Amino acid sequence: MSEDIPYEVRRAQEINHMFGPKDSDEAFDLIFDLHNTTSNMGGTLILENSRNNFTIQMFHYIKNALAPECCPVFLTEHPNLKYATTRSIAKHPVGVEVGPQPQGVLRADILDKMRKIIKHGLDFVHIFNEGKEFPPCTIEVYKIMEKVDYPRNKNGEITAVIHPHLQDQDWQPLNKGDPIFLTIDVHTVIYHGLERSLWKIQNGHQRNLNNFTRRRKYYILHWCIGFVQNAQNRANCYSPFSFVFSLLLCGLKSLDQQ
Repeated sequence: MSEDIPYEVRRAQEINHMFGPKDSDEAFDLIFDLHNTTSNMGGTLILENSRNNFTIQMFHYIKNALAPECCPVFLTEHPNLKYATTRSIAKHPVGVEVGPQPQGVLRADILDKMRKIIKHGLDFVHIFNEGKEFPPCTIEVYKIMEKVDYPRNKNGEITAVIHPHLQDQDWQPLNKGDPIFLTIDVHTVIYHGLERSLWKIQNGHQRNLNNFTRRRKYYILHWCIGFVQNAQNRANCYSPFSFVFSLLLCGLKSLDQQ
Protein backbone atom coordinates (compact mmCIF):
# COMPACT_ATOMS: atom_id res chain seq x y z
CA MET A 1 0.00 0.00 0.00
CA SER A 2 1.41 3.37 -1.01
CA GLU A 3 2.40 5.77 1.78
CA ASP A 4 1.41 8.74 -0.39
CA ILE A 5 -2.34 8.15 -0.25
CA PRO A 6 -4.42 10.11 2.30
CA TYR A 7 -4.92 8.56 5.73
CA GLU A 8 -8.69 8.21 5.25
CA VAL A 9 -8.22 6.27 2.01
CA ARG A 10 -5.57 4.03 3.54
CA ARG A 11 -7.74 3.35 6.60
CA ALA A 12 -10.74 2.53 4.38
CA GLN A 13 -8.63 0.02 2.47
CA GLU A 14 -7.46 -1.57 5.74
CA ILE A 15 -11.03 -1.90 7.02
CA ASN A 16 -12.16 -3.36 3.71
CA HIS A 17 -9.36 -5.93 4.01
CA MET A 18 -10.33 -6.77 7.61
CA PHE A 19 -14.08 -7.15 7.12
CA GLY A 20 -14.47 -7.58 3.36
CA PRO A 21 -13.69 -7.51 0.61
CA LYS A 22 -16.91 -5.65 -0.14
CA ASP A 23 -19.39 -7.47 -2.39
CA SER A 24 -17.57 -10.79 -1.90
CA ASP A 25 -18.64 -14.06 -0.29
CA GLU A 26 -15.94 -13.53 2.34
CA ALA A 27 -17.36 -10.21 3.53
CA PHE A 28 -18.85 -10.12 7.02
CA ASP A 29 -22.56 -10.80 7.16
CA LEU A 30 -23.43 -7.95 9.50
CA ILE A 31 -21.83 -4.75 10.78
CA PHE A 32 -23.37 -2.45 13.38
CA ASP A 33 -21.93 1.01 12.77
CA LEU A 34 -22.55 3.10 15.91
CA HIS A 35 -22.55 6.90 16.02
CA ASN A 36 -23.48 9.53 18.52
CA THR A 37 -24.65 12.86 17.16
CA THR A 38 -25.29 16.44 18.23
CA SER A 39 -28.56 16.30 16.28
CA ASN A 40 -31.92 15.73 17.96
CA MET A 41 -32.47 12.43 16.15
CA GLY A 42 -33.24 10.22 19.12
CA GLY A 43 -32.35 6.59 18.44
CA THR A 44 -32.31 6.25 14.66
CA LEU A 45 -31.67 3.18 12.53
CA ILE A 46 -30.07 3.77 9.12
CA LEU A 47 -31.07 1.51 6.23
CA GLU A 48 -28.97 1.52 3.06
CA ASN A 49 -30.97 -0.82 0.82
CA SER A 50 -34.76 -1.09 0.61
CA ARG A 51 -34.40 -4.64 -0.78
CA ASN A 52 -32.35 -6.02 2.09
CA ASN A 53 -35.02 -8.20 3.69
CA PHE A 54 -32.83 -9.36 6.56
CA THR A 55 -32.16 -5.79 7.68
CA ILE A 56 -35.80 -4.79 7.24
CA GLN A 57 -36.86 -7.70 9.46
CA MET A 58 -34.26 -6.74 12.06
CA PHE A 59 -35.42 -3.12 12.11
CA HIS A 60 -39.02 -4.29 12.46
CA TYR A 61 -37.99 -6.43 15.43
CA ILE A 62 -36.02 -3.61 17.08
CA LYS A 63 -38.82 -1.08 16.61
CA ASN A 64 -41.38 -3.45 18.16
CA ALA A 65 -39.04 -4.24 21.06
CA LEU A 66 -38.52 -0.53 21.80
CA ALA A 67 -42.20 0.46 21.46
CA PRO A 68 -43.74 2.77 22.52
CA GLU A 69 -40.37 4.55 22.37
CA CYS A 70 -39.84 6.07 18.93
CA CYS A 71 -37.16 4.54 16.72
CA PRO A 72 -37.13 6.21 13.26
CA VAL A 73 -35.60 4.49 10.24
CA PHE A 74 -33.64 6.62 7.79
CA LEU A 75 -33.33 5.17 4.26
CA THR A 76 -30.26 6.63 2.54
CA GLU A 77 -30.97 4.98 -0.81
CA HIS A 78 -30.73 7.70 -3.47
CA PRO A 79 -28.99 7.79 -6.88
CA ASN A 80 -27.23 11.09 -6.15
CA LEU A 81 -27.37 11.78 -2.41
CA LYS A 82 -26.32 8.39 -1.01
CA TYR A 83 -23.03 8.65 0.87
CA ALA A 84 -20.27 6.06 1.35
CA THR A 85 -20.13 4.15 4.64
CA THR A 86 -17.73 1.71 6.23
CA ARG A 87 -20.60 -0.57 7.23
CA SER A 88 -21.51 -1.10 3.57
CA ILE A 89 -18.63 -3.60 3.42
CA ALA A 90 -20.95 -6.10 5.12
CA LYS A 91 -23.74 -7.94 3.35
CA HIS A 92 -26.20 -6.45 5.85
CA PRO A 93 -25.03 -3.01 7.08
CA VAL A 94 -26.80 -1.46 10.07
CA GLY A 95 -26.27 2.19 10.98
CA VAL A 96 -27.24 3.46 14.43
CA GLU A 97 -27.34 7.19 15.14
CA VAL A 98 -28.28 8.38 18.65
CA GLY A 99 -28.54 11.94 19.95
CA PRO A 100 -28.51 14.68 20.91
CA GLN A 101 -25.16 14.60 22.64
CA PRO A 102 -22.62 17.45 22.67
CA GLN A 103 -19.11 16.81 21.41
CA GLY A 104 -16.79 15.46 24.09
CA VAL A 105 -19.68 14.61 26.45
CA LEU A 106 -20.95 11.18 27.48
CA ARG A 107 -24.64 11.20 28.41
CA ALA A 108 -26.03 8.21 30.29
CA ASP A 109 -29.41 8.34 28.55
CA ILE A 110 -27.81 8.35 25.08
CA LEU A 111 -25.52 5.47 26.02
CA ASP A 112 -28.47 3.51 27.41
CA LYS A 113 -30.48 4.07 24.23
CA MET A 114 -27.57 2.83 22.11
CA ARG A 115 -27.20 -0.26 24.29
CA LYS A 116 -30.89 -1.10 24.00
CA ILE A 117 -30.86 -0.85 20.20
CA ILE A 118 -27.81 -3.10 19.93
CA LYS A 119 -29.19 -5.58 22.47
CA HIS A 120 -32.40 -6.00 20.49
CA GLY A 121 -30.43 -6.24 17.25
CA LEU A 122 -28.26 -9.04 18.64
CA ASP A 123 -31.35 -10.74 20.09
CA PHE A 124 -32.78 -10.80 16.57
CA VAL A 125 -29.57 -12.37 15.20
CA HIS A 126 -29.68 -15.02 17.94
CA ILE A 127 -33.31 -15.89 17.21
CA PHE A 128 -32.61 -15.95 13.50
CA ASN A 129 -29.63 -18.25 13.95
CA GLU A 130 -31.86 -20.64 15.87
CA GLY A 131 -33.91 -21.08 12.70
CA LYS A 132 -36.96 -18.94 13.40
CA GLU A 133 -38.85 -17.87 10.28
CA PHE A 134 -40.33 -14.39 10.10
CA PRO A 135 -43.56 -13.44 8.31
CA PRO A 136 -43.62 -10.52 5.85
CA CYS A 137 -43.53 -7.15 7.58
CA THR A 138 -43.84 -3.44 6.86
CA ILE A 139 -41.82 -0.60 8.36
CA GLU A 140 -42.08 3.16 7.98
CA VAL A 141 -38.92 4.83 6.73
CA TYR A 142 -37.79 8.38 6.07
CA LYS A 143 -36.28 8.42 2.60
CA ILE A 144 -33.78 11.09 1.63
CA MET A 145 -35.29 13.42 -0.96
CA GLU A 146 -33.26 16.59 -1.26
CA LYS A 147 -30.13 18.38 -0.08
CA VAL A 148 -30.40 22.11 0.65
CA ASP A 149 -27.28 24.21 1.19
CA TYR A 150 -27.05 27.03 3.71
CA PRO A 151 -27.34 30.58 2.38
CA ARG A 152 -23.87 31.87 1.52
CA ASN A 153 -22.21 35.11 0.44
CA LYS A 154 -20.13 35.58 -2.69
CA ASN A 155 -17.09 34.19 -0.86
CA GLY A 156 -18.90 30.97 -0.04
CA GLU A 157 -19.24 31.79 3.66
CA ILE A 158 -22.40 30.71 5.49
CA THR A 159 -24.65 33.67 6.26
CA ALA A 160 -27.54 32.06 8.15
CA VAL A 161 -28.47 29.69 10.95
CA ILE A 162 -31.35 27.26 11.28
CA HIS A 163 -34.59 29.07 11.99
CA PRO A 164 -35.74 28.74 15.64
CA HIS A 165 -39.02 27.13 14.50
CA LEU A 166 -37.04 24.37 12.77
CA GLN A 167 -34.19 23.94 15.25
CA ASP A 168 -34.26 20.51 16.97
CA GLN A 169 -37.39 19.50 15.05
CA ASP A 170 -35.89 16.33 13.60
CA TRP A 171 -38.46 13.91 12.12
CA GLN A 172 -41.15 16.61 12.05
CA PRO A 173 -42.93 17.64 8.84
CA LEU A 174 -41.45 20.49 6.82
CA ASN A 175 -44.00 21.97 4.44
CA LYS A 176 -43.59 24.34 1.54
CA GLY A 177 -43.58 27.88 2.92
CA ASP A 178 -42.26 26.96 6.37
CA PRO A 179 -39.30 28.98 7.75
CA ILE A 180 -36.04 27.16 7.31
CA PHE A 181 -33.13 29.63 7.81
CA LEU A 182 -32.58 32.89 9.67
CA THR A 183 -29.89 35.12 8.15
CA ILE A 184 -27.42 37.16 10.19
CA ASP A 185 -29.42 40.29 9.33
CA VAL A 186 -32.54 38.59 10.79
CA HIS A 187 -34.22 37.77 7.48
CA THR A 188 -36.34 34.61 7.39
CA VAL A 189 -35.74 32.23 4.50
CA ILE A 190 -38.67 29.95 3.75
CA TYR A 191 -38.70 26.50 2.17
CA HIS A 192 -39.63 26.60 -1.52
CA GLY A 193 -38.98 22.95 -2.34
CA LEU A 194 -40.94 19.73 -2.49
CA GLU A 195 -44.41 19.36 -1.09
CA ARG A 196 -44.70 16.93 1.80
CA SER A 197 -45.86 13.50 0.62
CA LEU A 198 -46.69 10.10 2.05
CA TRP A 199 -46.76 7.03 -0.16
CA LYS A 200 -46.48 3.26 -0.07
CA ILE A 201 -44.17 1.11 -2.18
CA GLN A 202 -44.53 -2.63 -2.59
CA ASN A 203 -41.22 -4.44 -2.34
CA GLY A 204 -41.67 -7.00 -5.09
CA HIS A 205 -38.79 -9.25 -4.12
CA GLN A 206 -39.69 -12.75 -2.91
CA ARG A 207 -36.68 -13.93 -0.95
CA ASN A 208 -36.18 -16.68 1.55
CA LEU A 209 -34.84 -14.87 4.58
CA ASN A 210 -33.26 -18.07 5.86
CA ASN A 211 -30.75 -17.99 3.00
CA PHE A 212 -28.74 -15.69 5.23
CA THR A 213 -25.54 -17.49 6.22
CA ARG A 214 -25.70 -18.58 9.85
CA ARG A 215 -22.00 -18.55 10.62
CA ARG A 216 -22.37 -15.82 13.26
CA LYS A 217 -19.94 -13.63 11.39
CA TYR A 218 -21.02 -10.20 12.52
CA TYR A 219 -19.20 -7.30 14.04
CA ILE A 220 -20.00 -4.19 16.04
CA LEU A 221 -18.00 -1.33 14.60
CA HIS A 222 -18.06 1.49 17.14
CA TRP A 223 -17.33 4.92 15.73
CA CYS A 224 -17.98 7.88 18.00
CA ILE A 225 -16.35 10.43 15.76
CA GLY A 226 -18.16 13.73 16.10
CA PHE A 227 -18.57 15.21 12.65
CA VAL A 228 -19.95 18.73 12.32
CA GLN A 229 -23.67 18.15 12.09
CA ASN A 230 -26.06 19.41 9.49
CA ALA A 231 -29.10 21.47 10.17
CA GLN A 232 -32.21 19.71 11.36
CA ASN A 233 -35.30 18.68 9.51
CA ARG A 234 -36.93 15.29 9.35
CA ALA A 235 -33.53 13.63 9.32
CA ASN A 236 -29.94 14.69 9.70
CA CYS A 237 -27.05 13.20 7.88
CA TYR A 238 -23.35 13.53 8.48
CA SER A 239 -20.12 13.36 6.57
CA PRO A 240 -16.66 14.73 7.24
CA PHE A 241 -16.65 16.34 3.82
CA SER A 242 -19.41 17.05 1.35
CA PHE A 243 -22.46 17.10 3.63
CA VAL A 244 -21.10 19.09 6.56
CA PHE A 245 -22.96 22.30 5.71
CA SER A 246 -26.17 21.18 4.11
CA LEU A 247 -29.71 20.30 5.05
CA LEU A 248 -31.01 16.90 4.01
CA LEU A 249 -34.74 16.58 3.51
CA CYS A 250 -36.62 13.32 3.30
CA GLY A 251 -40.12 11.98 2.81
CA LEU A 252 -42.05 9.39 4.79
CA LYS A 253 -42.95 6.10 3.12
CA SER A 254 -43.94 2.55 4.00
CA LEU A 255 -41.51 -0.22 3.09
CA ASP A 256 -42.72 -3.82 2.74
CA GLN A 257 -40.68 -6.99 3.16
CA GLN A 258 -42.07 -10.11 1.57
